[in-house]
Amino acid sequence: MTGLYTSEEPRTAIVDVEFGSPMKNCLNYGICRVTIPEAAAQAPCPCRCRATVRAYEDSMLQFVFDKKNMPAKTFEKHFSSGFFQVDDAYAVPPGILQKIGLEKYAIKEGRYPILMEGGKMKIVF
Repeated sequence: MTGLYTSEEPRTAIVDVEFGSPMKNCLNYGICRVTIPEAAAQAPCPCRCRATVRAYEDSMLQFVFDKKNMPAKTFEKHFSSGFFQVDDAYAVPPGILQKIGLEKYAIKEGRYPILMEGGKMKIVF
């Protein structure tokens, strides 16, 4: 899939998520970058995972990660506690928001519960 939404799910986009704090050069916890896979750098990064993002109840975002496509160290650091920690706010890029039907959105710092469901990890921001 390309990052463009499909006609069946018009408010969904496939993205690459790089974990870490944007204020700390992508170290620590949170979301450092969200990119469309074609636009992402090709260099391998153990802190980058593919996810599906969608508008959720018109005022939130939901990210869905597949555990089987995630390095064990990444899962252990960011997901094993049952909460996803965001150290610094992250403004989601306009191009990604446009694909899912939102104009502006920032993920705020805080601890977000992770819903584990059939090998998928869902986080609502």
